[in-house]
Order: sequence, then C-alpha cells, then structure tokens
Amino acid sequence: MQSKKEGVFEYEDSLTLQGLILKAGGFLETALGSSIEIGRRKIGVDPNNGEGKIADILVVKIDKSLEKIGEDIYMMPYDQVSVRLDPGIVPQKKVAITGKVLLPGNYTMASNADLLSDLVKRAGGLLPIADVNAAKLIRRNRGVLGEDIKRVAKANLDKDSIEVDEEEFKKLSNDTLEIALNLEKVIASPGSKDDISLEEGDELVVPQINYVVTVSGEVQKKIAVQYESGLPLKYYIKQAGGFSVNALKGRSFVVYPSGRSFVTRHPLGIFKITPKVTPGTTIFVPKKEEKKSRAFDPAKAGILVSAFSAMMTGLVLLFR
Repeated sequence: MQSKKEGVFEYEDSLTLQGLILKAGGFLETALGSSIEIGRRKIGVDPNNGEGKIADILVVKIDKSLEKIGEDIYMMPYDQVSVRLDPGIVPQKKVAITGKVLLPGNYTMASNADLLSDLVKRAGGLLPIADVNAAKLIRRNRGVLGEDIKRVAKANLDKDSIEVDEEEFKKLSNDTLEIALNLEKVIASPGSKDDISLEEGDELVVPQINYVVTVSGEVQKKIAVQYESGLPLKYYIKQAGGFSVNALKGRSFVVYPSGRSFVTRHPLGIFKITPKVTPGTTIFVPKKEEKKSRAFDPAKAGILVSAFSAMMTGLVLLFR
C-alpha cells in the first residue's frame, strides 16, 4: 500500500476512505490515487460453490491532496484497501564504484539498462595502479528486496507469533553475492556479453594491483612471494619449500583476485595444463585422500584360527 503507514486499523462508525488514508499518514509521493481498490467481504457465500464470488471489488478515485471528489466511500468492517504504485513515477536507483578509479562514489542509474561499462565511464576510468583482473561486482540481497524477505518471513511464522527475528532479518537483508568479472573485456568491448547489467545497490570494487602471490595448502611452508612476470606455477611452489608428502600434486589450483579459479588439468592423460599466475593470485595445493586402514579384528582372527585348527585336525585323522 502506497501510504505512509501500512497495517490494520480499527473500524469506526462513519469512517470514510479519505479518513482511513489520513489515519495511515496520507499518500506517498509514488501513490496512484486514480485506481484504489477496496476488497469488501461478501455475506452468505455458498461454500459448495467453488467458483462463486467471495468479495466485491470497488475501484475508487481519490485526489492525492485528499480533497473531496464525488461521494464519500464509507468503510465497512474487514474492508481491505489497496493503493497502487504510480507507474509513471520511478524512484531513483543508486549504484557505487570504489577503489582505483578517477571519481569513486555513488551514482544514480540513468536507466534500467545501465551497464558496467557505463559506470566505469562515468567514474572517469581506471587509474594506472588499478588491477583490472581483480575487479569484482558486489550485488546486494541477491536481487531480493529486504521488505520482501521480511514479508516472506512473517508469512512463515507460527500463527501465534507476531514478531520477526530482527537479527535474522538484518542478516538476510545484508546478504551479498560477489560476481567475478572480466573487466578488461568489458572496457575493451562495451555492450558485449561480458558487460553486466547493473541492479540497484550494486558496487563495483576495483582494488590496487597486489604484486604478491600466496602459496598455501600441502606445501612445506605457507608463504607470500613477490610476483615475477612469466614464471610458472612450480616456481612459486618451490619458493614454499616444495610439496609436502601428503600433497595431491596433480590437482593444484589457483584463485585469482576476481574470485575465478583454475585447476591443473590433464586432457587425455597425455600432457598437463597448469594455470597462469597473475599478481594477487593464491595457489592452493590440496591434500591426498586418506586411505582407510583395515584395523585388526581379534574376533575374526579367533574364528580363522579355530577353523584352521579344525581343518588340520581333520587332515590328521584322515591320513592316520
């Protein structure tokens, strides 16, 4: 409902629709006053008629200034009033860009079709120290509005409950999703398939180039190594002391600053493709799966010894 206060209001004798809207604090700026619906309960509904009407729908027009137009509509107990959003009024949507760009900050979307490249252009482009390969897009609420989350939460409460866990609601509302990008392609080819459409609340993060490579997992020592252009994966693993005895060498993988990952591959089992190392890369060496040892079972051993003894006794008696 496009009024300042939504909820249930106590019925009063001679209460009009305008009076009810005043009780609700008046119209919001985005309200559509020309198509207000009142759902009015019907009495004497035939419960055996599955296609019968269960409510009367009244469509009413009210001036948003709440000046009287035509006859007053008097409210009835259990009436449900719906005020629609004016399709001609679209609230502004904001996105943000932070990090190593010329003009970081918040930006109002010009249209619902704004692209990532539009935002970078409006921010003046990337600085020379920006790491184009580490850029990521943070999307708020994974496309779900906080009020929608709250509405669904209320709908799923026990009928005797009237409170929503505000901490849980806050956690859900603040949920984010990191989207890995190829910002280099976005800038080179605006409007291409890599150029993501923006949504309200999106934040593009462009960090500074980090000339360090981190090596962890099943190596002799976790270490951060200065990046050297063109050097392969094995160089950085050697800097960490090499593989440990438990290393699953053939499945080493890298995680790039953008969030993308690449694992060592062995196509057709003939040759090996190792991932390229870039500034800010994290190299991880996984651990071999531990083989389950067969524990000694005294009970089973006793049965085998008894069976062997019985067999030997039988052979002695047979050849005596």
